Amino acid sequence: MHAPAPVNQDSHVKLVVALSAFALLLFGIAAWVLITRTGIDPNDPRLFEVKRQQFLQVLRRPGLLQPVSSQLVFSKIRGTLLWLVPDGTRVKKGDTLFQMDPLPHQEALDNQVNKIRSMNADWEKQRETLAKALRQAKSDLVSRELNLKLEQLRLKELEQGPTDSDEEKAKDDLANAKNLLDAKRDEHQILAELAEGGYVSSGEVRQKALEVVAQEQKVADADIAYRKLHIPDPVKIGDQKLKVNDQDKNLTSAREKVRLQEEDFKRAQENFDARLKREEQVRKDFATNLENTRVTAPLDGLVVVSKNPWRGALTPGMDVWQNLELARISNSDRMMVTMTLDEGRLIGVKKDLKVNVLAPGEGSKARFAKMTSVAERSRDEFDDFRQETKDIVGMATRQVVDLQAELDGDAVGLRAGSRVQAEIVLSDLPNQLVVPRAAIVRETDAPPFVRVLSGSGYRRCQIKINGDDGLFSAIEALPDDKDGLKDGERIWMVEP
Repeated sequence: MHAPAPVNQDSHVKLVVALSAFALLLFGIAAWVLITRTGIDPNDPRLFEVKRQQFLQVLRRPGLLQPVSSQLVFSKIRGTLLWLVPDGTRVKKGDTLFQMDPLPHQEALDNQVNKIRSMNADWEKQRETLAKALRQAKSDLVSRELNLKLEQLRLKELEQGPTDSDEEKAKDDLANAKNLLDAKRDEHQILAELAEGGYVSSGEVRQKALEVVAQEQKVADADIAYRKLHIPDPVKIGDQKLKVNDQDKNLTSAREKVRLQEEDFKRAQENFDARLKREEQVRKDFATNLENTRVTAPLDGLVVVSKNPWRGALTPGMDVWQNLELARISNSDRMMVTMTLDEGRLIGVKKDLKVNVLAPGEGSKARFAKMTSVAERSRDEFDDFRQETKDIVGMATRQVVDLQAELDGDAVGLRAGSRVQAEIVLSDLPNQLVVPRAAIVRETDAPPFVRVLSGSGYRRCQIKINGDDGLFSAIEALPDDKDGLKDGERIWMVEP
């Protein structure tokens, strides 16, 4: 078998060159024909080719890239800095950023805890003493109440008179006394007769006679008692009323003492509770201060340690005061664009609008974002300046509104602080004829028009403007224009 003949590459190159030369020749002939017929160069920069395409009505604003999540970290207490995270470290939420000397705060917390314990112990002793006095006062009150009731019952008995049992008892006492008197008289009679016979002495007779006299006195007393039983004794009743009044006064005094003891106990309890609450708050403050000696990251991100304008960079051993700016943590995984807009151009701008972001170094490739914040109030344009600058330049007297738009996806390739161009998409108009805004001629008493290339000159085509973004406009020819405006036609940017 014979091997295939090698391809002649020189002849292939010559063929390509010949075809290219022939194409250039045809293009030159076409351009010569157009120029000779119309006298117009097709590459004239004053001409613009009308194209039918989608038109985005946008507001173009310069913006600044900022992390979506960015937070300043401040010291919450005053203390000595022992350790700090190196500048530029990427941290996770909760990681330690700064550590201050905890020893003074730990000592203050321990002393406060001991003080609270001592307060509780002292209060227990005081409470027991007050409780004991209160119990004694209540016990005295119960005794006084019983004494008063007893004296009142006695007074009631005196005022109501004797009961049936009292009357029966008085009768029995009188009868018993009379019976006993009869018995003693009989004994005396017997002894007197025996004395006449000499059987007993006269002394025994006299002794028995005395007993008879004594018994007669008892009978008289019993008779008097029985008769006086139904006659109230005003002296006794008066004395009993005095006793009731005395017991009532004693009861009132006992009640007042109990009330005072209860108020003292309550007041002491309230004072102790108030003191304990204050001391507990102090303890909590000391505990919080101890916790705040360790400053943690509030979010994931990159740490930029702040510099003190008077003392320079933060270093271990430096004394820091409360509310001192220590660092800024920024999460650069998500970025947003911050911008301002004149208050007069705010119509149609709202949240959730689409925003195209043109970042530096990325050419015409746009990143997509969504409007996330539109400030409710406007502000002076110079509000962001330092006070020293405001003292020089004054106020701008131009009101602007702050806007924020968050980029979709990650922020790879973007750097916080970079300037970008943002296009806020107000409306999306499909199938529109798009021309430069500068090519539209506006007249006072007539509709706007464009100059459409026609032969060596132009013709007027009256138009309606559907949208405008400051650079380009979406238009359409008015219905009464018979020639209209078509896709691919050329228009003059200026008067030819």
